[in-house]
Amino acid sequence: MFKPLFLSLLMSISCYSISAQKILTVDLTQIKENISDITSPNYYPTLLSKFSNLDTTLTANQLYLLYYGKYFQTFYQPTETPKNQNDMYQSLSDKYFSAALVYGKRAFDIDPLDLKTLFGISLCHYYLHNEKEMDKYLHMYYSLLSVIVASGDGKKPESAMVVMSVTDEYEIISDLGAVVTKLKTLKNKTDLLFIKKKSDEFDLYGLKKLYFNIEIPILKSFED
Repeated sequence: MFKPLFLSLLMSISCYSISAQKILTVDLTQIKENISDITSPNYYPTLLSKFSNLDTTLTANQLYLLYYGKYFQTFYQPTETPKNQNDMYQSLSDKYFSAALVYGKRAFDIDPLDLKTLFGISLCHYYLHNEKEMDKYLHMYYSLLSVIVASGDGKKPESAMVVMSVTDEYEIISDLGAVVTKLKTLKNKTDLLFIKKKSDEFDLYGLKKLYFNIEIPILKSFED
């Protein structure tokens, strides 16, 4: 009983290693080349510093390099929640907004590109009536959401949106004003999410399901 499962796992790992260079529309090889040149304005530490400073001049291509180039960074841990993120949301729930912001900034320092952290920090600023700061974090949040949306239309596995973590799928769904009613994982590389609108104030225009490609976080888990 165990041998076929073991062989299947080995085949999966081999398959991912071979296909690792390009995931649908995301060319990891090209991304690595673009972000590794220390003399380039697209050098990853340079881009990350700009993002961490909430620089709104980052181009769509630079945001693409940041989001998917995260794959090559040591802080990329797709199956782990950034430390302090849960504390931030718990403090928000308890209405300790200043404490929540402290936790949020600590989580941001660990992974500035984490969507849930970015949105949480914007909520902190909202409740603390810091509208300008809220807008800055929301801008970065929606800029990264746009990168995901641009990666595919989500209508079928071959044109699935490519995400860096499963939690990013739910940020997209939430932004649509929808909730997930059912989840299926297809061929260990694509999540199929069935959705419905949160309330009557939202209109999904007939959209009932979306496909997300999760090969990049799976690749990372095999590396670790």
